[in-house]
Amino acid sequence: MKKKIKWLSNHPNFYNDFLFNAIHADPAFELEAFFVKTVLETHPWKKERRLTFLHREIDKTLWIDWNLMKQAFKADDNTFFVIGGWNNPTMFVLISLLALLNNPFAIWSDTPNIRAKRTGWKQKLRQYWLDFVFAPHRKSRFLVTGTVGVENAHKMGISAHKIFNFPFATDLDFFKPAPSKARTDKVTFLTSGRLKNDHKGHHIAIEAFGLLKKKGIANFVYKIAGTGPDQEHIEAQIEALGLQEQVHLVGWLELDEIAPFYQSGDMLIHSSFFDPFPNVVLEAMAVGLPVMGSNLAGSVVDRVVPAKNGYICAAGDPIDWANKIELVLKAPEILSELGQAARRTAEAHPVDENIKTLQRCLVVSKAKSVGLG
Repeated sequence: MKKKIKWLSNHPNFYNDFLFNAIHADPAFELEAFFVKTVLETHPWKKERRLTFLHREIDKTLWIDWNLMKQAFKADDNTFFVIGGWNNPTMFVLISLLALLNNPFAIWSDTPNIRAKRTGWKQKLRQYWLDFVFAPHRKSRFLVTGTVGVENAHKMGISAHKIFNFPFATDLDFFKPAPSKARTDKVTFLTSGRLKNDHKGHHIAIEAFGLLKKKGIANFVYKIAGTGPDQEHIEAQIEALGLQEQVHLVGWLELDEIAPFYQSGDMLIHSSFFDPFPNVVLEAMAVGLPVMGSNLAGSVVDRVVPAKNGYICAAGDPIDWANKIELVLKAPEILSELGQAARRTAEAHPVDENIKTLQRCLVVSKAKSVGLG
């Protein structure tokens, strides 16, 4: 009998589409997805994506999808809910109800941000609720992204047997190295991310390139893909540093434009501040790009091995970024070897790994329900 998976997510996107399509294709599962929103202003995809699984937007009558609550009441041990967070009324109520009913379910979270400042009664209520949801006797599980996610979940007081490392899945057939790449006398660095400096830290990378140009080092091109509220600030910074010939904003890219964009570069820059588990790092490595990333980005810490498949830099420190970029600019011949290692790193994490983790999660949940876990 197929296991019925009912998966709640904030919104559809192409990396989750790939994961959900893979789960749907597995004969052991029957997947139905529910989205809080199907269209986001911050991610204006124009081309329709291929979704092979049953899906719908959640109903927001009186803020709650009451049909999902009914399904929770009627669910048996062959039904497993996966809820992508608790920042939505339907998700919060559904998690609470499933815990109260002691039905099997998992919370699916990005890397939890334990550095966020939470004080007073809000923090106490949050911790009380988490203790209730993840009480030892409940059939609850916590799916988190990467080793940092696992470590942070432990620090939140969640039992080890409830925590599963469930990183985002990358389509290794779609994101793959270019058949060949013409080398030039300049190194092309790429970034893809929302133009929001206090999150993605684009201004830090640009400042680092400005420091290098001031030293007379200018054998680089830096292309930034994305849109966002800080575009004018970034354009002004580029002009103030005299980087108009080196740094270019290329705007929004559709899915079929992203892989060729990665393939056109030599190295990915990901200069974000706290970033739970950015997919851009996984996609770039799958294309064979070494990654120079922030030490506060989960997938960077999880996948980048310094001087082997990329470099890790201190978030918010343009001098550290400039020094590491200079290493690459002075020895660009290392990029090929770093890129090959990046691709091997990506290949070590196929979507099959996610399917197996999901199966283990379900088995443990079932065993717990009969006193074997």
